[in-house]
Amino acid sequence: MRERTRDQSSSDLDRHNNSACRKTAVLVLNWNNAAATLGCLAPLQVGNSELQALVIDNGSSDGSAELIAGVYPDLPIVRLPNNEGFARGTNAGLRWVLARGEYDVVVFLNNDALLSADDLLRAVDMVRKDHSIGLLTGKILHPDGRLWYGGGRLRRWRGGVRIFGAGRQDRGQCDLAADVTFISLAFAVTRRDVIERVGLLADEYFFGQEEWDYSLRVRKSGYRLRYEPSIGCIHGGDGSHKNSSPEFVYNGYRNKLIFQERYLPAWAFPVWRIAFVLYARTVLPPTCVWIRGTKLPPSLLRFCALEALRDHTPGRRIVEADLLDFRQRVKSSELER
Repeated sequence: MRERTRDQSSSDLDRHNNSACRKTAVLVLNWNNAAATLGCLAPLQVGNSELQALVIDNGSSDGSAELIAGVYPDLPIVRLPNNEGFARGTNAGLRWVLARGEYDVVVFLNNDALLSADDLLRAVDMVRKDHSIGLLTGKILHPDGRLWYGGGRLRRWRGGVRIFGAGRQDRGQCDLAADVTFISLAFAVTRRDVIERVGLLADEYFFGQEEWDYSLRVRKSGYRLRYEPSIGCIHGGDGSHKNSSPEFVYNGYRNKLIFQERYLPAWAFPVWRIAFVLYARTVLPPTCVWIRGTKLPPSLLRFCALEALRDHTPGRRIVEADLLDFRQRVKSSELER
């Protein structure tokens, strides 16, 4: 009996030591917006030794990295020489984490999102306890109380997602915890073993749709995607881009083409592409008055879609220069006037 007690005590000590070594890395991507990033970091800098925020500065030209370092001199900052977009910028942070063995949980958090340390730690505890979960998120609200994300479903053949409750005032209609098929990386929690199995974010995308891609890959790897509305997050939106910009809409169509070519059957993508051309030339302009909450003239909307189709090249990554070039094409076309 004495030997069994000693073995049990040793096991308890091992579990305590392993728990003490576990840490959570919170990845925050910054691009020319130190004010938003500092606001995001503030609730997490509460002296909790388990949480380690990591800022990835995505080639900022406004001195953001220096401003953040001045407020938090001990905060690790990965500085990239150029704006690499969301996927490649985030991957730089993931590589930093994977090179250090003490982190067992990783959090994706947009720099214009606000999340309490208590809620974050509850989410971390959930993914540690249930290894069937590959990605976990909570209820994400606009600052005015409207739902930004209340769960989501990936629409594979259409090439899009449905966000439950999006844009509606939160009245508890999305308060049921559930498995979903799409999770936004504006706020998502995962484990190190999931990243090691699934891999980094697909870097063909510049901004957007990489979260469609990752949600699908995590599910294909046998994990669940979990929506837990008891975890609350506020998301301001437009922290690093403007939904009203034509290049953002153009980028979204380029990314959609990449996603569909990656995951549709080989015979299906050419058919889908023809359907999309017809859609862009006919149905899209008169019916899509609002794109992601932003009003665009039908002629400009058509131009964004058709230029994205023209520029899509299999296997080619979108880079910032592509968006800058498209912006010049919009100005030359006089569609913004």
